[in-house]
Amino acid sequence: MALVATPDPGAMDEEGRAGLLALKPPLRLRARLAVLSACSTAALGEEDSLDPSRLAESALAAGARKVIATLWDVDSVASSQFAQHFYAALRQSQTPEAALRKAMERLRANPRFTHPYYWAPYALYQRSY
Repeated sequence: MALVATPDPGAMDEEGRAGLLALKPPLRLRARLAVLSACSTAALGEEDSLDPSRLAESALAAGARKVIATLWDVDSVASSQFAQHFYAALRQSQTPEAALRKAMERLRANPRFTHPYYWAPYALYQRSY
């Protein structure tokens, strides 16, 4: 398994892709916010993978100012609704912190997703320098 970033979505050959974790040569992300939306992006259990905070740390080291990642496998339906609420809040010019909080609150307000399993796995990481 690999996390791959590319500046050109049409460049699927190896030369057109850059591994985010390897950082060889150092990958530069010019993102104010990176959202790692795959399951357990913050708690990978494979031998060759980094734990989620390390994955977020790699994105931060590559230049992303803030990263949102999940701490455990998330429910697909809940994650979809979370993303809808989160991006709607961002489109309303809310900060990533406020958008995260709002999305978590909206998800928790849904009777189907009141358990923390559904709304609590989302974590915001940011550079401290």
